[in-house]
This record gives sequence, structure tokens and C-alpha cells, in this order.
Amino acid sequence: MTDKKKIDPVPEHFATYDEAAEFWDTHDTIDYSEIFRTIEEGSRGGHKKSNVSKPAWTCMETQSDFAYWSGLPSLTTETREAIRQADIVLVPDPGFGDHVGPIFPVGTGEFYQWLREKAQVTAKVELAVEDADYRELVLHSDVVRIATLLVKWLAASLAVDLIKDYLKERLGDRFKGSKVYCTLIVDQSHGETRKAVQLSYEGPADTLVASMKQALESPVPSPRETHVQGHNNPGAVPQSK
Repeated sequence: MTDKKKIDPVPEHFATYDEAAEFWDTHDTIDYSEIFRTIEEGSRGGHKKSNVSKPAWTCMETQSDFAYWSGLPSLTTETREAIRQADIVLVPDPGFGDHVGPIFPVGTGEFYQWLREKAQVTAKVELAVEDADYRELVLHSDVVRIATLLVKWLAASLAVDLIKDYLKERLGDRFKGSKVYCTLIVDQSHGETRKAVQLSYEGPADTLVASMKQALESPVPSPRETHVQGHNNPGAVPQSK
């Protein structure tokens, strides 16, 4: 009789993003299927089954720009200044389910370290969270989710290319057949004029670059209008009011 494989328990929470990255670098999520929850992708106010057979992106204005994140009173002065000086910032979701507080998709720690290594010459990368508040959310889904990236306008195209390269390295032979959801917040502020656009993509990994760069070149809709290509994107985040 073959001995049953010993599985290390998943910590209740990760104290830092480095700790999270180290754990998932050495453990396979397949071994932890019993702790995952299958969810239906949906927007606030209702749930819909995800349909990502075709690429789709949404585009809308948002107030979650660099000025917003670098001014959060919940962050230390040091973190706020680091965000202000950065070109690319990984920003958390405000919470999920019963959890109140910043939260990132599982694997964000690894993604963050990868970005810092690959972009160290061309762009400065930071996290919009304190170590003590860092949490990752594990969801069982057929869609690969990566953390929302807040980027300065000149770094937007670079950020899209980096996302693609990371997914190709992470997914390997599964890249072409995998489905991806990601959000890019592009800060186009100039002087005293604040302006930021939120682009959300859901679809095949191998068409992400073409779709997102098309979105970057498209006219920005009015604040209450959402532009959708392909099909309604149930994962789009409503505009901040």
C-alpha cells in the first residue's frame, strides 16, 4: 500500500507577501482542492456564470489614481511616498465575503517579486499595503486572476507586456488554453488635472496583449458609460463614486 502524501496545512494568513510567495512557490494548489470554493463570477447586485470564450474588456474612468493611493491614511508615510514615486503599483481589493480589509488574489506575492526582478531597470514596482495587512485569497476557478495594477501612462504598454510574459512563464504549455482576468488602472493625470482610466480584461491569455493595447488606444467613455468588446464582462468593477 502506498503511503499517503503528507500535505502541509495552509497558514490561516500570511504575515507578509514574501511569506505568501515562499509558501506557494513550494506547494501545489492541486493538493489543497478541499479548501477551495467554487464561485460564480459576478458583479455587485447579481451573479452570472462566466463566459470567456471570447476576449472582452471594459473601460471606464475611476478615481483610484496615484493621488488616491498615495494619500490613504491607512498607509504609512513611507509607503505613501513609495507609491508616489513608483511606476507600477499592485493595489488590493477592499475585501471579500466576511473579510474586511485589503486582499489580493493568490499568487500576488510571487507576481510582485517577479515584476520587481524583470522591471528593475525600466520601472519601479510597489505594493499598496502594509506587511501586517497583507492577505491573499484562494479561489477555485477556471479563470486565472492577477492583482490589479495601477500604472503611470508611460508605463502602461510595458505593464501589459510584463503581464503577458509572467503568464507565459507561470502557465507554460497551458498559456494558450487558459482564461485570464486582470485590471489595469492607467493614471493620465497631468499637473493639477487628475484623470485615470480602469481597463478590465477577461478572456484567453494569448489575446490579452492585443485586446488591452487596443483598449489603451480607444477613446475613454464618459464616467457613467462602459465600453465592452465581445460580451458583457461580469467581472468588471463598478466605477468609484
